[in-house]
Amino acid sequence: MFGRSRRAAGPGEPRDYRKIMAGVVLLLALVFGGPLYGMATSNARVDPELRGEDEARVTVAVHLGFKPEQFHRRILDRHGMFAGRIEDDVLRYARVTPSGLKALGRIYWIDRVERVERP
Repeated sequence: MFGRSRRAAGPGEPRDYRKIMAGVVLLLALVFGGPLYGMATSNARVDPELRGEDEARVTVAVHLGFKPEQFHRRILDRHGMFAGRIEDDVLRYARVTPSGLKALGRIYWIDRVERVERP
């Protein structure tokens, strides 16, 4: 009535895969977008003083742009030992290894990681 009529492709007729491919691309972006963004921007999150850190373990302040929930703490606890809050959106972690610093830098919802002196 108002343009081309649409009908399902029958046997032997070519199908239009653009919608299916757009859906697949959207799904892949949702699943892998955050981690890929985190990996691409990890150097900007970790304080330059800590990037070449060879010290066995350091104490850091993890700055978030929000008040963390238990879920966020569980993820951060994998990379160091929780040592208290500095502010509502800043957590202190002790005994963070160099590999833990790299891992913290790759988490896309972290704003900044910087060294703090032990209390």
